[in-house]
Amino acid sequence: MNFDFNQFMAALEQEGLSRQEAGMRIYREVRKAENQKEGFLDQAQEHPEFYTQISRQIDNYVTLLKLAHNRLSPTPQELDQELFQAEQPELERIKQLLERIEEAERRSKT
Repeated sequence: MNFDFNQFMAALEQEGLSRQEAGMRIYREVRKAENQKEGFLDQAQEHPEFYTQISRQIDNYVTLLKLAHNRLSPTPQELDQELFQAEQPELERIKQLLERIEEAERRSKT
């Protein structure tokens, strides 16, 4: 699994999904990433540096996904505030992508 938020959002944007469909797609991606992190748990003892690095990468990815999901979905997910603060520059990009999705939805309704 690739934990590249920009790549995921670009692919999501290209799919032309409704708000609800995009929210579900993001939710499924969060679940996949969390399951993947759990799959790496056996590496924590054997390769702690690797586990720490991959765990941080997955946590950041999941946080960004949750932010995007919260913007689209009426039922927000919890956020880790420390990660939230560290990712402020990405948040602006998320906001711009989501605004483009909303604009595309508005245009498709007319």
